[in-house]
Amino acid sequence: MSAIIDHRMTASLVSVVSVDVSSETVRPSRLRTPEEAGAPRSMTMQHVKRFRHRSTPPQEPRMSRTADIDLVFARAVTVGAVVRSLAGEGWSLQEPLGISYVVNNDDLFDWQSTSTDQAAEVLTLVDSPANVDHDVGVCIYHSTAETGGQLLFHAGRSHCSFIPTIDRRSLSGAPALTDMAWYLNALVPPLLALGLASYEARDLAD
Repeated sequence: MSAIIDHRMTASLVSVVSVDVSSETVRPSRLRTPEEAGAPRSMTMQHVKRFRHRSTPPQEPRMSRTADIDLVFARAVTVGAVVRSLAGEGWSLQEPLGISYVVNNDDLFDWQSTSTDQAAEVLTLVDSPANVDHDVGVCIYHSTAETGGQLLFHAGRSHCSFIPTIDRRSLSGAPALTDMAWYLNALVPPLLALGLASYEARDLAD
């Protein structure tokens, strides 16, 4: 399975790659306006706006960008199962701030932090049946690559999104753009066993 991610440095357009991993085919990418692309993404594109990576040097402001990966499963998953599957690829709940998590039961996305010895308690909380109808999230971190981000699970738990908010990896020849290929290689393969059916990766100019 392979996919070509076409990044365009255009303020009014966004390039999207969408892949159905169950059939291992790549649907042709097309250019969409940010409004069209962001319309169904009320959580990651609006509520967590303050967590996005911005590239704004002090004397020469640049265009800010948002990168994320949507992951769609054929069946509902638990946060714990996803975290355990990603652990084999080097991901962990332990990030530079300890462990960060959110249960969005008030539409405020109020992230909380706790010590690293509370991992089991955090997973029990976000996977509680009482929270299945709420969006929840945890931060995951790859200590070897020294990067990470937010893993946000939508209500129903068959759809989650990854946003590289911790030391985002960028393309060597285009530092304003995210190295989406690295994140896809580190996230997609270990999730196939959980029923990952498709993904959509994009790097948007705000």
